[in-house]
Amino acid sequence: MLVTRVNAHYLRPKRVDPDYYRPEFLDDERRLLARKHRQLGQLGRFFVGPFGSLLPSNIYLSSGVPLFRVGNVGSMEVLMDDMAHLDPAVHDELRASEVLPGDLLIVKASVGEKICKVPHWIPRANITQHIIAVRPNDSADIDYVAAFLFGTYGRRQLDRRSLGSIIQYLGVIDARDILCPDVAREAQAYIGDKVRQAEHLRERARRLEGEAGNLCHIPQIDAALLVSPEKTSRVGLADMRHRLDSKYYGARAIAVEKACWACGARSLLSLGPNVSNGFEHREFCANGRRYITVSEVSSGRLVADDAPCISRDVEVPSKACLSSRCVLVVRTGSIGLAVKVHEEDVDACISSHLIRLEFCDEALAAAVGAFLSTSVGDVLLRKISYGGVQPQVGQEEVMALPVPESICGLGDVFLGLHNAREGCLRGSRRLTVSAKSLVEALIDGKVSESDLVEAQKALEAGNRDPDRALLSRLTPKGIDVTGEQPLFPDLDKLYELLDETEGEVSRGPAYARASAERAAESTEKEL
Repeated sequence: MLVTRVNAHYLRPKRVDPDYYRPEFLDDERRLLARKHRQLGQLGRFFVGPFGSLLPSNIYLSSGVPLFRVGNVGSMEVLMDDMAHLDPAVHDELRASEVLPGDLLIVKASVGEKICKVPHWIPRANITQHIIAVRPNDSADIDYVAAFLFGTYGRRQLDRRSLGSIIQYLGVIDARDILCPDVAREAQAYIGDKVRQAEHLRERARRLEGEAGNLCHIPQIDAALLVSPEKTSRVGLADMRHRLDSKYYGARAIAVEKACWACGARSLLSLGPNVSNGFEHREFCANGRRYITVSEVSSGRLVADDAPCISRDVEVPSKACLSSRCVLVVRTGSIGLAVKVHEEDVDACISSHLIRLEFCDEALAAAVGAFLSTSVGDVLLRKISYGGVQPQVGQEEVMALPVPESICGLGDVFLGLHNAREGCLRGSRRLTVSAKSLVEALIDGKVSESDLVEAQKALEAGNRDPDRALLSRLTPKGIDVTGEQPLFPDLDKLYELLDETEGEVSRGPAYARASAERAAESTEKEL
């Protein structure tokens, strides 16, 4: 049983729940009260979305004004998957819940884990009742505030002010009372710029993903994707195989497969990959070798940072080892996922729920990975899956899948896009972590406000040396942590990436659209 003695000075009206007075919460409060601070309520206008009776799911559309639901608010980023939309007329009726670019969104449950800012490329949107929006009043850098809330001290304050015995839920009034360190605007800008740079890198990554998707479009195959997925189908003897399950003979699946072969495809087997499954191991440790499971590829790319670790003493069979020439295909569970391995993740190993295709050439691996991750690849992989409860695919049928020759011939282009996109996404994640860590270091006294002000002024004058000195101290677990790898493995590469992205941003959205159009035209000519 938790027992906490609290000085009467720290008692708050209407809060008699013991969790509110946990020692770590009181320590945080003392730290924040000891320095210059402001309440979040002073930084802008707080509001929430309409209750569910005003937003029934039957009014959701596939296009229109975006509606932010809980699943669309990620860890300091917007998640566009499954974004619902509203009719503009409905949006006008719910104008009180309209959010605009620059508004901060905080999910009322899962506090501290789901925070993002409405990006500039979403001119207007709505939110549901489960999201708190903050319309900043320009008295603070809202990206600095977001980094603080996403960090340890901000998360604990959000958690402290949440209520509920089963599901913790944050109220607007309680959120307004949260304390935020009030530092010089230059220091806020230094940290806030890291969040903005991360946002720009994610935006660039989306454009690169679109370019790769455009390269995979082949008119005949796209037409086959439009075939209605009938629940029943009739096939001739020529199309019969060893399979007797009806899904295997779905009209769309057969149409897509035939279109691929008609466009001049080669089987995966003919491309010569070394194929294997991973291995099973269920004893994990805090530090060691990353062990990749289906969860680490569920986003559509390999994200190894949060993967479980196995001891370096474990003898990993060669069939589970990785190289940058590998493509991973989900064997059980989330069928339809395929990702290329990035060079930074080659030290990891894979579970038996993944099929490893190791090619002799990295460019070919990039092309195959890009193709299998499209809607066409998804249809083909689901076609060959079997199992009523836990869907699976087998190695032999995967190796028989067709890959258009035109896709294989663009391997170098796909590889360049893959590496550029991975560089943006990994740089974005590290910049977000750096912003969070710098706020924590500021509160802990490991970095002074003057250090941040000096670094910001130097950056504005074109001098990166103070910034480099600060960033070189960061690790994935904070600042100046002994024995940890640096957060940024190559700062020169980061600066080069930021310069390229800043050039695109300074030329505006029109330049980005023109670049995308030029890439699409080039793709059509090559195909």
